Amino acid sequence: MKERLPKLVLSDQEEKAVVKILKDAQNGEKGSREPLRKLFDQHPALIDSWGDLAEVAQRSVVSMAADGDPLREESMHRWVTDMQEGLEMPGDGELERLLIHRLVISWLAVNSAEELRVKRWGKGMTLADATFWDRHVSRLDADFQRGCRTLAEIRRLARPTVLAQMNIAEKQQINITAAPQPIEAADAEGLES
Repeated sequence: MKERLPKLVLSDQEEKAVVKILKDAQNGEKGSREPLRKLFDQHPALIDSWGDLAEVAQRSVVSMAADGDPLREESMHRWVTDMQEGLEMPGDGELERLLIHRLVISWLAVNSAEELRVKRWGKGMTLADATFWDRHVSRLDADFQRGCRTLAEIRRLARPTVLAQMNIAEKQQINITAAPQPIEAADAEGLES
C-alpha cells in the first residue's frame, strides 16, 4: 500500500492517516468512502495510483513477467517508462497517450508470452501445447502490430494536410498546408441538426 503512494509531502502522522484511509477503503470498511473522497480531493495524485487502469495493468504484467525478481521488476519498470517517453511526440494529446500506454502493455504481453513459450520448449512440449503457445504469441503480436498501426494512423491524421501545391520554374515547389482545425461548439451544434 505504502509503496504505491505518489510523492506527497506528508508528515509521518499524516502518512499513517492516509494509509489508514486507503486500507479501510480497500477492505470495504463501513464509512470509508467519505474520508476517501476527501483524501482524493486534497491529493488528486493519489487517484492515478489506483484509478489509472492502464497503469495498474502495466504494473501487473511487469510483476508477472518479473516472477518475483525485484531486480528484474524494477529494471522492467524503468525500461517501460523510457519506452513510453520515447514514443511520445510533441503535440500528442490524450488519445495518443492512451494508445502509447496500450502499445507498451501489448509489447510487454507479447514478449513475456514469448519468454514463457521458450521456457516451456526447453522442458519439452506436446504438439497441443506448442500449437497453443504459437497461437497465443501470434495473437498477442497481432494486437501489438495493430496498436503500432493505430498510433501511426492517428498521428498521420493529425498532421497538416496539403491544400494547394504550386510548381515554380527550376523544379521548385511550394506547398500550402493547413493544420486540422478543431470543430467549434457552434459548428458542432449545426452538424447535429
